[in-house]
Amino acid sequence: MLKVQDLVAKSTRERLEGLSFKVEPGEVLAILGSGDCGKHLLGQVIAGTHKPLHGEISINRYRLGTGSDKARIQLGYLPNPAPNEDFLTGYELLDLIGSIYHLAPTARAERIQFLIDLLEIGPSVYSVLETASADVRQKVALACAVIHSPKLVILDEPTQMLDFNGPRIVGELVRSLTESSSSVVLITDNLEFAQDLADHFLVLANGQKLIEGTMAQLLNQSHPHTRTLRGVLEAVGR
Repeated sequence: MLKVQDLVAKSTRERLEGLSFKVEPGEVLAILGSGDCGKHLLGQVIAGTHKPLHGEISINRYRLGTGSDKARIQLGYLPNPAPNEDFLTGYELLDLIGSIYHLAPTARAERIQFLIDLLEIGPSVYSVLETASADVRQKVALACAVIHSPKLVILDEPTQMLDFNGPRIVGELVRSLTESSSSVVLITDNLEFAQDLADHFLVLANGQKLIEGTMAQLLNQSHPHTRTLRGVLEAVGR
């Protein structure tokens, strides 16, 4: 479970002003909004890579930023753009990340193989990442974000750099997470993808909450003839 209370943050391009929301276990929350609305900064702040000016973030009741690792270890984060260690193979990187999270060798190997199969990486996982395709690099980064089975996963544009099968594969990954009661925060501009996956939606504008709710609630708040997420955003002017 994720709880964000009165969050204020600022970067060179984005800002957040008094943002509050929560994500329940097993729920997918899509963070939406045009341009520099604050959605990418929000992911960075929750992940702990950008320090907020004010507010509180807790993951399964453990407060982030208190000096304890109890919140961080329950968190998985795919930033945008996704980083990779170019001199390692995909498998070597996954093995390294798994060891950092103290996964036992057998459990680590099983988890890596599960993710290789789920994300359809195939033999390319044994290629040095510097020479791998953008599709493979993104899939390895996705696997690194979830290798430790975190209870909260933040995915910032997860289908970026993937081929046409990307939305389906990421969708399967997200469903595997929610089936084990992990919460997922999906930050994306792909509205059709978000509508298919998310249980709850938060639309930002200029760092503030513009509209929030389930799809049914958004439809009721926007326009009676709207049936899509894209229509909702057009109706509210974003």
